[in-house]
Amino acid sequence: MNSAPGFPPSETGVRRVGENRAVGVNIGTPVSALDMEEDTLRYSLDGDDASSFDIVASTGQLRAGESFDYETKSTYTIRVSVSDGLDSEGNADDAVDDTVAVIVLVINLDDDGTVSISPGQSRVGAVLRARADDQDGISGSVVWQWEKSPDRISWTAVSGAGSSNYTPVESDSGYFLRAIASYTDGHGLGNTAELATSGAVGSLGSAPDLEITEVVPSLTIPWGIDFAPDGTMLTTERGGTIRIRLPGSADHTATADMSDLYASGEAGLMDILVDPDFSTNRRFYTCQTHTDMEVQVIGWAMNAEYTSATRVLDPLVGDIPASGRHSGCRLRFGPHNYLWIATGDAASGTVPQDLNSLGGKVLRVDSSTGAGAPGNPYPQSPRIYSYGHRNVQGLALRPGTSQMWSVEHGPDYDDEINLLTAGGNYGWDPVPGYYENVPMTDLVKFPGAVESKWSSGYPTLATAGGVFLEGSLWGVWEGRLAVASLKDRSLRVFEFTSGGDLVSEIVVSELGETYR
Repeated sequence: MNSAPGFPPSETGVRRVGENRAVGVNIGTPVSALDMEEDTLRYSLDGDDASSFDIVASTGQLRAGESFDYETKSTYTIRVSVSDGLDSEGNADDAVDDTVAVIVLVINLDDDGTVSISPGQSRVGAVLRARADDQDGISGSVVWQWEKSPDRISWTAVSGAGSSNYTPVESDSGYFLRAIASYTDGHGLGNTAELATSGAVGSLGSAPDLEITEVVPSLTIPWGIDFAPDGTMLTTERGGTIRIRLPGSADHTATADMSDLYASGEAGLMDILVDPDFSTNRRFYTCQTHTDMEVQVIGWAMNAEYTSATRVLDPLVGDIPASGRHSGCRLRFGPHNYLWIATGDAASGTVPQDLNSLGGKVLRVDSSTGAGAPGNPYPQSPRIYSYGHRNVQGLALRPGTSQMWSVEHGPDYDDEINLLTAGGNYGWDPVPGYYENVPMTDLVKFPGAVESKWSSGYPTLATAGGVFLEGSLWGVWEGRLAVASLKDRSLRVFEFTSGGDLVSEIVVSELGETYR
């Protein structure tokens, strides 16, 4: 004869777990049954909320299948079943022998918030960006204060430093800096978090002497610019104009058929790129919005006088989703002369994560056929190189490397600079609908998402085109990434290590108010 196992009266069926705990953490003591014969017991789960938990089949130990949030849900109901694998005669039998209802209560915890500062090494004239994070959420705005100390013991407030960003001045040299964030968390409780930087404020190094000269006046919403081998400059205006400036000459307009161009908001004639073999094939490429509401990459041939352009690849790549928002678009040649195309998500929530769509992606294609480049990661979507992007506005190939970098618009938080990797998911997923109050790179939903090399925090700057500076005339700036931003009409220069870690960010002051 065999006695069935059962849960004892002392098993209250109640367990507690703190909110925001890691997935896999044990929840209370095991939900254990008693068995007279001490047979090997097996435990299982079911019930309305069973998908939120795991159970160790051999012991009855409950584990968190997700990170619980008290404000979202505080009570979970499940059932734990047990079987000894035998019937009353001792024969093999998988029937459930006993079941107990279990209620899991999520405990409201007021976790401390944290502040991070990037980069870790502060320098005079280089922007420091502080960011506040709290597992309980942050309600409303954050009040910031920066302080400095000669010894990390005695701290004094930095006058006028009341935002998340601070640029050290000469009087900060040799001091340590820290940012203090004061805010209300998701529980309605006041909270303060602080973090000191890793080192004293040091020297940024001598900037090159800059001189600004206006070469093409009165542009109307200019978007893209590139140079032919002979120094001729080609510039696009969103409304459909290609402006030409030969070296030492006034600019003129090249005629080109733009009869199918849709130009409105963030759509129109966007980037322009000269072919590496332009001297022989006279080819260049544009990225533009078609009246059928798709973005197309078109190949053109320019005549010898730079007065007329004719379509020769029409389109090279099409079917890129478009709207009045988030049309992208940037073109660059990369290693092996493949054409890289950065696209926007067309303000459509499902597009960035959909490998059947070319929106919210970086594409890599053959510039003669538009076919996906060999080595692209998705055979079913052969043109796609990376995905999960919001609205990529810049592409830049790092000189002497195979590194392609992107510059991307964020929502209210986090414009990004990214180092692109084949098959990388960059974590933008604004669903349901087009819900933009989600992280630019959602590491909770996509733990393997590629994190940015720089992010703006709040507010965003609308970072746009970017280019790595080449040539000895740039001095210490050679090899750094120059990025334009649209909101504050500034030019920023970023220094990254060879592996992509941020070293410094500076704002080019020479632009001044004249060019803003």
